Amino acid sequence: MSGFPPVVQLSPATVTGVRAGDPITVLAIVADADNRTEQLVTDGPAGGGTTVHVDTTMTFVDQDIVHWRWQGDVLFATGINPITVPAPATDRILECLVSDGQGNETIVQCPVSVIPAMLVGVDPAALSTENLGVVYAAHQKLYTGLQYMRVFGSPTHGIPPANGGLIAAMPASVTPHVSYKDVLSTAQLSTWMTGLTRRAIVTPHHEPEGDLTVDLYRAGFSILDAARAAHPNGHLVTSCTILTRYAEVHKSYNWRDWACAADGTPLADMMSWDCYLDVADKYTDPATFFAPLLAAEKELGTPWGVSELGAVRLASDPNGAGRAAWIADCLAFLDEAGCRFVAWWCGPGSSGKDFHLDQDAPELGAWRAAIPA
Repeated sequence: MSGFPPVVQLSPATVTGVRAGDPITVLAIVADADNRTEQLVTDGPAGGGTTVHVDTTMTFVDQDIVHWRWQGDVLFATGINPITVPAPATDRILECLVSDGQGNETIVQCPVSVIPAMLVGVDPAALSTENLGVVYAAHQKLYTGLQYMRVFGSPTHGIPPANGGLIAAMPASVTPHVSYKDVLSTAQLSTWMTGLTRRAIVTPHHEPEGDLTVDLYRAGFSILDAARAAHPNGHLVTSCTILTRYAEVHKSYNWRDWACAADGTPLADMMSWDCYLDVADKYTDPATFFAPLLAAEKELGTPWGVSELGAVRLASDPNGAGRAAWIADCLAFLDEAGCRFVAWWCGPGSSGKDFHLDQDAPELGAWRAAIPA
């Protein structure tokens, strides 16, 4: 090799905030010191008492060729600049290789950060007379392709096993979100993580408002953090607070107390909300309904989700078309707003309410439509 390697800058240098499949365009700006122009001037005798003056312009061209690839892959384009490609499904690095005619090569990178697709799932719940395993299996069959499911450890029952029971029976496509109410030790959580074979979202105490003090709530996350920091499977665990929209809107609680550590930094990797329609005369517009969540998430700055979403069919909506439209509108709004996961509460509620969709064809169809085939 000889000469100078090309100097390359990419515009933009990074790509952020795109979704899988969105077109992204990157331009390689190439400068090569071997591409130059020189002026050669010569004066000398030409014979017969005359002189000659030679003024020559020489242009040196070192042919630069631009290549593109995703890091770790083979080249997919040569001689194209700028390049337009669909954004990948997950974060990746786009590499630009520029080679010159003298064998020099320069590689520059453009990190591409992709907004993950929203996971759509359900929260199955069982009556005391029902077998929970049977209920979960029925929902997995009813909602083919589920991506997210909740599993609960009720008080005095610890944390549901990571390598058995409901979690083990979940399809491979499902990210389990595990909640527990008991105060567990680092050792207990370490034992649980030993059985973990897939990524899981973990919440030490969901819906804490009115259940326990802020200090005790924060302590539960400190124990979880210590356990995962010391365990080889700790990287599989994503911590997540879960608060209620009802408490935020109708009570005097402040989400910052629960979602933030004492120093004001986020208490967990993610924040989630349990959200139920709280009026009986209309299906609230999603932008208005979810506004308290978005305000909190904008301030906190962590990824977020809706771990429970529910609404009973209103008396003014006898055939369910209104609730089905509301479900579709909520899903579209949350996806556009950057929500990471959302689940419908498939179970009973207070005062005899029933949130199930399985017997309500329009609403069932609306939720199923959001789950990838």
